[in-house]
Amino acid sequence: HYVGTVLNCRQLARRWWGEGDDFFFVDGESEPSLRGTGTEDYFCDAWGFRQHSGAFYGVPLMEGEHVGARTSVYRWHIPDPITFRKSLRFEIEHKGATSKPDGSLQSGFEEREDDFSSVAFWYQLEPHKPYPPLPKGYARVFHTEANNGTQAETLVDRVTVTAGSVQRQELPLFSGGAQLFWTPDREGQSLGFPLEVKEYGRHVLFLVTTYSFDFGIFQVELDGKPLGAPIDLYARNPFLHEQVMELGFLEPGTYTLTLRNVGKNDASQGYFLGIDALLLRRMAR
Repeated sequence: HYVGTVLNCRQLARRWWGEGDDFFFVDGESEPSLRGTGTEDYFCDAWGFRQHSGAFYGVPLMEGEHVGARTSVYRWHIPDPITFRKSLRFEIEHKGATSKPDGSLQSGFEEREDDFSSVAFWYQLEPHKPYPPLPKGYARVFHTEANNGTQAETLVDRVTVTAGSVQRQELPLFSGGAQLFWTPDREGQSLGFPLEVKEYGRHVLFLVTTYSFDFGIFQVELDGKPLGAPIDLYARNPFLHEQVMELGFLEPGTYTLTLRNVGKNDASQGYFLGIDALLLRRMAR
């Protein structure tokens, strides 16, 4: 019998994402015999999610409802197992609130383009038919460079900076084996490069940046307009993180993406910047 679900969502649009209904198709049903009334209802909450951890359900992570916000929820069907004899298919719709180009509410219940991952748990009787092979770990994670993204180090010749040097830095563990590395030496300096928009629509930018012990704080801007809050790239031990930024509805043309240094963490030893990869994605809505 079925005993639990973990669902993770990374938002690619602002507003509430969790209105999708849940469906259990038992033993090959063409129509689900169990139908839910909304994602937050299935995970035993209402009017959205609140961060908490319980014995049978919880929300260990909730970062808000902005672009790039992550939410993780779980439910264990220990007191209410779902039984089946041959097969079970569980689906949750990817529906929620959507916006018009001017930012106002378009619909409270419409298909959305958020990133989801999930894990299902069940008790399995033996013997059973062979399971299909699992994809390797790398193939189960969204990677900017594997989805028609651009290796940032290939843009070195197209970048303009107000000070400091820009170079390709060889790093074997990075995608493409390198990153774009810039070495400003004080606050107020900026790096910019052209961003091509080919078709009108709402666009989201994925920017894979390096965090390290000598990196600064940067404000990302599109044609001088800030994209969210400044990003503090200081970390005691280096790692990569994918920033997700809402660019809004854009007309076709060439824009300038700028990363402006606005300072550094008190613990940082420098103002440096590293970019591994980027992807400009046009959303369907």
